Amino acid sequence: ADVADPHDRLTAILAVARTAGGARVGELLDQATELAGAGPLTERLGDLAEVAALAADVGDLERTGVLLDRIAGLARSVVDPDQREAALSDLRAAATAAGSIGDVARRAALLDRAVDVIAHLDYPEDRCEALADLAEAAGDPDRAASLLDAAARLAGTITDDDLQGAALAAVSLAAARLGDFSRAVPFAQGIRTERRDRAVAEVVRAMAAKGDADLAEPLARSIADPGLRGRALVALGSVEEGYDLLRTITDPAELARALVEVAVRTSAVDVFGKALKAVEHISHPFHRDLALSTVCEAAAGAGYREYASAVARMITDIHCQNRAVAALSEAALDDGDVDRALAFARSLTDPRTRGERLAAVVDVMAADDPAAAREVADSIDHPPSRGRALAALANAATGTDALRLAVSAIAVGHWTCALRVLPRLSRPALRAVLDAVAVIAKDGTPTEPQATALPGRVRLTLADVTGVHAGDTEIDLG
Repeated sequence: ADVADPHDRLTAILAVARTAGGARVGELLDQATELAGAGPLTERLGDLAEVAALAADVGDLERTGVLLDRIAGLARSVVDPDQREAALSDLRAAATAAGSIGDVARRAALLDRAVDVIAHLDYPEDRCEALADLAEAAGDPDRAASLLDAAARLAGTITDDDLQGAALAAVSLAAARLGDFSRAVPFAQGIRTERRDRAVAEVVRAMAAKGDADLAEPLARSIADPGLRGRALVALGSVEEGYDLLRTITDPAELARALVEVAVRTSAVDVFGKALKAVEHISHPFHRDLALSTVCEAAAGAGYREYASAVARMITDIHCQNRAVAALSEAALDDGDVDRALAFARSLTDPRTRGERLAAVVDVMAADDPAAAREVADSIDHPPSRGRALAALANAATGTDALRLAVSAIAVGHWTCALRVLPRLSRPALRAVLDAVAVIAKDGTPTEPQATALPGRVRLTLADVTGVHAGDTEIDLG
């Protein structure tokens, strides 16, 4: 109750509930339910959907059902056009929660309520896209097909070709993601503008991902735009033929992006080289550097670390260079090369990007080398990232060390930095941390470092922190 912002309080309660056991879960869900039902209408819908999802995850079917019924009832009250999209998102989340517990009837009722909200959206193209989104969340093939068909019929009533094309593209893509190619293909082919080729290419890529190459190949060859046709053929494995088509692309930036796709698909370093040659023909310096950073990121992700490093050194724009070097740091960390990841992270000049990458390194180092990880955390000059780094250290620590680090994380970042630690604390320890939070978060907007506002000492006994009686020794958290 010490966290000022109600949504932050709810976040904390749910975080603790996720790892609690036994009766404690029910107690925390009771608190969360009460808190979720207290805000403005649209916030209530979202908060109740979060609680319902957690209740479903822990197997509390009765509570989940009650919450879903409340959400469905509240959705009837949404009349403000600006609030309808948020309400739709919450209804989709609630329908997913219903599906996760096998409550078919409630899922259907929530989908019906969402359809009612969609019917009141002002523009038909918006209604089409909303129905397509809902189809992806339906969790039932027949209901999804019905929603897709309704969206396609609605798209047919749109008289502007561009708007109709955008609507049909959204419906086609949703059908493709669901693997319903009997609908996705005609929806895409029904587009009357240049958007058709792009929509068909999206369907081909989805087919390739599902392993339906035989069905997809004639569709790929029907694409008029040679660049899009080439990309589609590459996705199907016809790399040489697709590459020949890509060479017809005259815009060097577009050619570079297409070649990067081929390079990632084939893991061929020589194709990265061809992409690099295309970049050389981009006349605008910033656009050239942006393309170079794209090549660098893709090469690093594909495992060509040294090549990517060489490309990064070619970049002159500081923002593009930071983006490329951040990718190199991430790739090194993925390889388990902590020293190299750290060196790349330290070379970044943007405080936020540097802080984020250093915090990621601390997260990996914390368990094996907490002392070195603490040195890295203390070097971070971006408060939110430093808070996340200290929270990672707290998560890897035990007892009073964990509590001290959690409070330090709160002091320099947002109080939610410590959420991973909270479930491990005893109730008195948790109360003490939230007391410290109350000082920082009393106005509900704790975004800047406020170390001076944090009490230098939180009076706890060791028993409070560890759950084991060990006398009345105070713990200095300063």
